[in-house]
Amino acid sequence: MNLHPFIAFEGLSGVGKTTVARLVAERLGAAYFHIPTGPLESLRSLADVAPLDARYFFYLTCVVWTAAEIAGELGCRPVVCDRYLLTTEAYHRALGLTARVDYASLAIPWPDLTVLITCDESERLRRMQKRGMSFNDGQEERLAVGARFLQEYRRNPVLEVDSTANDPDQTACAIVAAIIASRQVSPV
Repeated sequence: MNLHPFIAFEGLSGVGKTTVARLVAERLGAAYFHIPTGPLESLRSLADVAPLDARYFFYLTCVVWTAAEIAGELGCRPVVCDRYLLTTEAYHRALGLTARVDYASLAIPWPDLTVLITCDESERLRRMQKRGMSFNDGQEERLAVGARFLQEYRRNPVLEVDSTANDPDQTACAIVAAIIASRQVSPV
C-alpha cells in the first residue's frame, strides 16, 4: 500500500484524459506524471514504428522508469499519472500481442485507483481532429481498435467516467468528489 494515494488515468486518445488528469492533480496537490517521460520520451517516435513486441517492451520500460520517480513522490504527496501499466497492457493486447511480463514481479507502485475516462466516439474524433492527430492516434483509427482497447481496459477494476457532456473542469470535479468519497484522499 502506498503512503499517499496513487491515481492512474487511462483511456483512448481524445477523451480529455490529459487535461482532466492535470486538473485533478492540481486540485489534490498531487505530483503529475505521464508516460512516457524523461529521456525515454524522445525515443517514442522510434518505438511507435517498431515491431509490436519491441514497442511493448519500450512502453513497459517507460512505466518502470517513471514508477521509480512515482515511488519517491508517494512518500510526500499523492500522485496522478496520465497512462500507466494498464494502457501498455490494453493497447498491446488489443493489437494481438500475447506474450507479456509477469507484472506482479515488477517492483513498481500499483495505483490505488484507476480512472478510465470515456467519451462518445463522434465527440472523441471531433476533439482529436481539433487538437491534431498523433502517429498513434492515426494508427488506432486506421486499425479501428478503439472498441478492443476499451474492452481490455474494462477487464480491470476502474472508475469509469464519461466526459462527453462535461467540460474538463466539471469532469475533474466529479472525479475528485468520487476520490474523496472513496476515502482515497482528503481534500486540500
